Amino acid sequence: MNITIVYVHVLNNRHFAEYTKRFVELYFAFPPGAEHSTVIVECGGKASEAERHLFDGFQNISFLQHDNSGYDIGAFQHAAREIPCDMMVFFGASTYFRRAGWLARMASVFNRRDWPNMERWEAGQSYTRMSGRTSGRRHLDAPKADERISPHRR
Repeated sequence: MNITIVYVHVLNNRHFAEYTKRFVELYFAFPPGAEHSTVIVECGGKASEAERHLFDGFQNISFLQHDNSGYDIGAFQHAAREIPCDMMVFFGASTYFRRAGWLARMASVFNRRDWPNMERWEAGQSYTRMSGRTSGRRHLDAPKADERISPHRR
């Protein structure tokens, strides 16, 4: 299976630079446990060589520039359009890891393909996640509790 992890690297922001350092440090402290490609989406321009060297040692790494429209979700959508793979896992800037084998566990669940309502997802229907309230009312067509979380597959 061809797995790609996507990390959003926000440029020119000290706050986000600390997040990136933590992401890199804990990626190596807690290895993913599965072969994958790594795409670093540089939001807001092109990273310097020094910034790109932060990611030395990542598996099959490539860099993708994004204008930061739509922030992290825009970056994820850009990567999803550009990178072919079987499974893509998205990580926002503040993501960090707490245990080795995190990607192996995700891949194992993904490969089972026995999630609730999978037959509907396989048919190409889209389900969204409802979280919180919209205008103080719940949408009448909101998914039921067991349908709220989808794998957002493309």
